[in-house]
Amino acid sequence: MSDENTIISTINTATGYDRAYHDGLPANVTLPASVVQRISTVPDHTHDGPAFDMVRYQVTAWAETKAACMALAATIRTALDRNMSALDLSLFENKISLKDPETGLFYIPQDFFVWE
Repeated sequence: MSDENTIISTINTATGYDRAYHDGLPANVTLPASVVQRISTVPDHTHDGPAFDMVRYQVTAWAETKAACMALAATIRTALDRNMSALDLSLFENKISLKDPETGLFYIPQDFFVWE
């Protein structure tokens, strides 16, 4: 299973529902939900060659209310930060809280570094 699929599975297990998606929300999605996107891959080089890749994933919580969005974001962070059971290592890096002016939905993108 890829790390992205592992992240989605971990989020679905932590939330108790299957509403974590790859790359974007589907049409007519039930909220709250989350989206997982691979943002960048930075290889770590040693004199012996590549050791591992440090991959930045952005996991965005979406909800109709700010409170629901904050709760989902907290659940995601708890499930992924310092996770070494499902992943080699996942570390929380950053988050911001936003509101989409077109839909009125609240969303919180969070960045995690995952070592592969």
